[in-house]
Amino acid sequence: MHVLYFKSYTSHPLVPKLLTRKTYDALYTDSNDTWEGLHACLKSLASGDTLYIQRESQIAATMPEAITVLRDLAERGVDIWLEEKGVLLASKDSPYLYLDALMGQAVLDFKYVFQLQRTQEGFSKALKEGRNFGRKRTPLPKGFQEIKELFLAKKISGTRAAKKLNMPPSSFYRRCKE
Repeated sequence: MHVLYFKSYTSHPLVPKLLTRKTYDALYTDSNDTWEGLHACLKSLASGDTLYIQRESQIAATMPEAITVLRDLAERGVDIWLEEKGVLLASKDSPYLYLDALMGQAVLDFKYVFQLQRTQEGFSKALKEGRNFGRKRTPLPKGFQEIKELFLAKKISGTRAAKKLNMPPSSFYRRCKE
């Protein structure tokens, strides 16, 4: 199905050429300040249809909105003919899908780098202020130093020393290394 949509600008000379160029199955128009025709046009489009428009700016008030609409049409399988550029944007290789993907990736990369930088700044500031990070250490049990010296002098085994201090052996060995 071939669908024509245009906003009626009284001073625009190319609209009559677009109207007389070929026959269309449906025609939707809007005046300068309305968008009802566009909404009806977009609802009527299905996969395999071709939408004929003067330029991208006719289907939205801003360019980001136009890119969103064009991306949506490409995802739905609608081809778009841009009269002003004389180009058919096939839905399968729409540059707007590529542009949208690039913009989305750029925003994600920016957010990642920004968050990483902010985190590093906060971490550096906290270190300068003397804050400790990580899990709080449990205090050493009474008599740890004496039993550690016995262990280091090889008068007692590590597991026996850990049992006397009521600690897991791995914690005892780790605290001895510190």
